[in-house]
Amino acid sequence: MMHELSMALALVEQVRNIARRESAACVRSVTVRVGSLSGVDPEALAFCFPLAAKDTPAETARLILLEEPSHWRVPGVRPALSRRTRRR
Repeated sequence: MMHELSMALALVEQVRNIARRESAACVRSVTVRVGSLSGVDPEALAFCFPLAAKDTPAETARLILLEEPSHWRVPGVRPALSRRTRRR
């Protein structure tokens, strides 16, 4: 969960910078794509986001996590292989 907390803190910092640049007082939603092989636990990231966003323009933002399958190609093999994994 420490990995996801540091990611949430970095994400909120990026959101703060964008909000400042756009003169936005608040942010309604933040959308993040999470790859199935990224090593990120979406539930842990969702848990950490409100903690990281406290007292920032993203404090009331809805975090939207899009879990993406992995895709890869093997030369000479068609079609592309894909794998959707879920950790539960």
